[in-house]
Amino acid sequence: MSNELTFDLPGLLDVSAVQMTSAKDDVAFVASLAAKFNCKAAFALSGFLPFLKEERDRLGAAFLIGGVVGYPSGQTSTRMKCAEAKILVDFGVDETDMVLNVGYLLSGMCQEALDDIKAVKQTVGDTPLKVIIEAPVLEPDDVKRAAELVVQGGAQWVKTGTGWTKNGTTLDHLRLIREAVGYDIGLKVAGGVGDLATIRKMLEYKVGRFGIGRKARAILEEYEALRGE
Repeated sequence: MSNELTFDLPGLLDVSAVQMTSAKDDVAFVASLAAKFNCKAAFALSGFLPFLKEERDRLGAAFLIGGVVGYPSGQTSTRMKCAEAKILVDFGVDETDMVLNVGYLLSGMCQEALDDIKAVKQTVGDTPLKVIIEAPVLEPDDVKRAAELVVQGGAQWVKTGTGWTKNGTTLDHLRLIREAVGYDIGLKVAGGVGDLATIRKMLEYKVGRFGIGRKARAILEEYEALRGE
């Protein structure tokens, strides 16, 4: 079985502490996990970003640091989102994940939703931007439309969810996104990823990143065990 694990799992992982209950210990945990396994990035809510950076420096690690905008509802004003984004850029984050204004989308206000994305993209400049569409709460047609808005807005990645919803990302969500926007845009999955088997199935849709919290440790340990590391 080990010879089937040809992908670099740590290089696909954004280990995250972005829940309402994420405390300092949770941020320290994801930092240590990212350092130990050489994960791609670690994410925290803005209040803990200075501590996350301190931990990265203390550990001598090289993982990217990511922050979030409009989290988790996406319904803050565009002006507020841009202010958040500027704070993150000034802080020096390597990546930014923003939340789509799903309320605009569901109201048929697609131009407003698109303008929201464009404004944040302009604010972050060259910093990679992922847009969270919260696919688990959307109907299939809305998943597709949301993904199209992300591409039109100039972001580099579609991200499936915040991880705050009851239901997680499914293979159907990934299929819908790829049907709508093809494979030229990055795809990040968050929410609903609890084991290595799920990751392997999702990789069929060319997922480039997985955002996972504390469950990431068990998944990484399973990955290393199967590889005989």
